[in-house]
Amino acid sequence: YEIGMSHLGIQILYDMFNTREDIYCERVYSPWVDLDKIMREQKIPLFALESQDPIKEFDF
Repeated sequence: YEIGMSHLGIQILYDMFNTREDIYCERVYSPWVDLDKIMREQKIPLFALESQDPIKEFDF
């Protein structure tokens, strides 16, 4: 999250996509290895920041 949100290009694309009526863009960031291990052990799926929906439910 710290790296992704500090990147101005990501912020611009996120805003640009979400200003369109036909697109809804959410963000997801890969957790660091320690949190990834915990999430896998507890079967917590990788999820979007805005909706907390699992990314496996998203259209890409």
